[in-house]
Amino acid sequence: MNKKEYLESLRAQVADDASRQGGRKLLKSSAMLLAAALAAIGIGMGISHAQRNSAYEHYQQSGELSYEYLDVKDAFASWNQKDVGNDVDALLAGGRILLRDNLRVTGASAVPAESGFRQIPDASYLNLVGNAIVYRSDKDRHIYAADRDSLQSHLLYDGNAGEVFCVGTRVYFIDYDAGGVVSYLDLAAPSDKKAVTAEGVSSFAVCGDEILYLNAAHTLRHAALSAENGAKIHPRDLMQRVERFYLYDAGIVAESRDTVASFTMQGDRVQRRYRSTDGDLQVAGFLPGQQLLFIRENGSYATVRLGAAQAQPLPFDGADTRTLTSLVQDEAGAIYGVACAKKDTSSRASELVVFGTAGTVGTDGKAGR
Repeated sequence: MNKKEYLESLRAQVADDASRQGGRKLLKSSAMLLAAALAAIGIGMGISHAQRNSAYEHYQQSGELSYEYLDVKDAFASWNQKDVGNDVDALLAGGRILLRDNLRVTGASAVPAESGFRQIPDASYLNLVGNAIVYRSDKDRHIYAADRDSLQSHLLYDGNAGEVFCVGTRVYFIDYDAGGVVSYLDLAAPSDKKAVTAEGVSSFAVCGDEILYLNAAHTLRHAALSAENGAKIHPRDLMQRVERFYLYDAGIVAESRDTVASFTMQGDRVQRRYRSTDGDLQVAGFLPGQQLLFIRENGSYATVRLGAAQAQPLPFDGADTRTLTSLVQDEAGAIYGVACAKKDTSSRASELVVFGTAGTVGTDGKAGR
């Protein structure tokens, strides 16, 4: 199952799950994930260029899209530019799975009763393996597999799981019953779980036969996966004091305190890409094709191209926003993301945010909610 096939059947939202998973959630991929909005809005495939532009303009003006606009293909095309395992899978955290007429949308927090959608509530870390949706239940933190059409589910793992990430028939997950190591189950050859790492991790990515992960000391480590059990005995340290990292065609972009650096998968050709003068830096997302970082400094969002000395303010009020994630750019250049608001201590509401094109963001680009 490649990413294109996956995205034709699932549409997704990222929500901040750090408080529930016990660690920072990884946003990984050179082709990051666009999401659904408050009213189960997604963008898929099938309508004309003119209709698409009309839909985008309407959304920017009103913040709303009707269900007829669930079929716009181009916004998902950039997710498929590089097939790095099933890296989109680990991004699908929070919310519910919504299904209607073979269209899958996840993460909407408000769905009209008359919408015709069926739901799998409290599902995080969605993966599609064949005709099965593999996910973690937020209620009991177990891992389940549900038939994509009937939604009949069965238990795969009855332990305390964190991030779940499928590559091929292997279901990788953070195993909190074993000290937070990465373990896996093989759907093709059912057996007991097997450990991949020898230490606890806060987040990880599997790319083909390699694994990247952050350990408890915030060291980014790399190891090869064997056909038998997983990581080699001696993983290699790539960078220390890493908060989060992103994959792109040329390698890895990592945030470390006030600095953003890039390097290859093997840790070579390290370059400092940006340094915050204020010291309060958080990378919110990365558009690989544009070499464009979205950052948050002192409560405000901005963009910066890799290697640039200064960031450009982003036309987006981040004062009441906890996270800005799932950044993606469509073929017309419009940039989308998911803003997870924090209007009060109990709010986890999220909404689709639309910015201008990569050439206008940070200057005269517009943002809408």
